[in-house]
Amino acid sequence: MVRIRRRLGIAVFAGAVLILVGGVVGWANVVTDLQVGCRPQAMGGAFVAVADDVNASYWNPAGIAQINKGAFTFLHSNPYISELSLDYLSYLAPNSLSFIKGGFALSYLKQAGKLYQQASEGSAQVTHEMVAPEMYTLSVGGTAAANKLYYGLNFNGLAVSAETDAGKERRGGFSADIGILYKVKDNFSVGVVRKNMAASLGGEGFPGTLRAGFAGKLMNGKLLVAADFNSKEDVGGNKGTSWQSHFGVEYAITNALALRLGSDRGNFTAGFGFKFALPGKLAPNAALDYSYTSNSDLGSASRFSLTILFK
Repeated sequence: MVRIRRRLGIAVFAGAVLILVGGVVGWANVVTDLQVGCRPQAMGGAFVAVADDVNASYWNPAGIAQINKGAFTFLHSNPYISELSLDYLSYLAPNSLSFIKGGFALSYLKQAGKLYQQASEGSAQVTHEMVAPEMYTLSVGGTAAANKLYYGLNFNGLAVSAETDAGKERRGGFSADIGILYKVKDNFSVGVVRKNMAASLGGEGFPGTLRAGFAGKLMNGKLLVAADFNSKEDVGGNKGTSWQSHFGVEYAITNALALRLGSDRGNFTAGFGFKFALPGKLAPNAALDYSYTSNSDLGSASRFSLTILFK
């Protein structure tokens, strides 16, 4: 069972190698499947219409304009198996672009994995170490109608590098995302994001994806309920576009502690968030977030992230 999970996990990253040998489907699948940030992960990936913290730049850059305080977050994890790693950094500077009544964010995302190949039964195992992919993102979010309609753009620099039998190869590219978030009421919002517009990697294009969702707050804002639906190309060997669902809830027990549950394409997710003050009168606050995610093929994964919340 462990060997099967390892092979399935590596297969996710092996998709990136397809780019190096002439295909691009692998990259699109990897990007679509990523759930970055412990809070969105714990809520099953239902975050497009929430987007109210430092994770907004990845999920919906339109949310940047509705955030009041800056933040920096760091996530490192080994999802499902030790041979894979995921690193994510994001810095959020809201209210920094007065001409659009919004702000910006800078993010870095990196996946790394070791691809194992065995030539024949009983032969020695050959290891190829690869990094696939890296993404550098500049996000900008503004307000079109005060406290109602928000918009955002992501400009992504892409890079894939890998060790192959022919040596080390590297390809670069670019993609863009556009997001909209509309507050129907103070406690209810809808969001839409179009990812991978005009996308190109190594001179090859790949499909864009669409993600839409809604979110509502109940019980005087203590309970957050959200749902997302995203498009996906060629799922399970079936050609064409299909839709996947994500559902999540968050309950604030206190101002410092929140519990989360979700369903990510039918897989159970859970977690918590804990805010605390760092020592020192001038020190910023911080938040520790935890997520547990399950996968029917790969098993389960636990992740922690640390966020610095500027006053």
